Amino acid sequence: MNRTIRPVEFSEIAPDERLVFLAGPIRGARDWRTEAQSIISNAVKNQNIVFADPNRANGQKRFTSGHENFVHRQRQWEQYYLRKAVELSKEGRGAVLFWLENQTVALPEEGGIQKKAYGAISHLELGELLATHPDSLVVGIHPKYNERSVLENDLRQSGYLDLSKPYDPKRLSEYPVSETLEETCARVCALIR
Repeated sequence: MNRTIRPVEFSEIAPDERLVFLAGPIRGARDWRTEAQSIISNAVKNQNIVFADPNRANGQKRFTSGHENFVHRQRQWEQYYLRKAVELSKEGRGAVLFWLENQTVALPEEGGIQKKAYGAISHLELGELLATHPDSLVVGIHPKYNERSVLENDLRQSGYLDLSKPYDPKRLSEYPVSETLEETCARVCALIR
């Protein structure tokens, strides 16, 4: 049976469960996470999947009884379950689904300037995961995402900072980037079967 955990709820991942962390921008985007959970659940019917969804249910922080002191901030919760998904990916039981949804909701502004950059933390997390654990990561970018072409280019040149290799500006990786949420979810399903 599949289930969803949200900040800052603590839940152990049982040996018969898979963990999928749903990474990407929250504020300013439609709720793509519910759709992703449905797509994956329908495709992988013979597995018990835990979805770590950083989008708080109704904006509420929740604590699991007996684990009230697990973490006090959402960022710590996210880091814990990102690490857990990467760890379990080594056994074929985890994945980080990174979907960069097109911004559809304006974020608060001050003096005509958006107070927060859309997806800024997601870009940082994506870069770090790509550099450290690319095999645990499945990336998809909405066709209308504002920085799509730049991010695709950077993903294809992901090894350019590896100083142990000679620099070759023409060397591109074959790192796959999906254009649809459905394709991204299908690639996640292949990792956790």
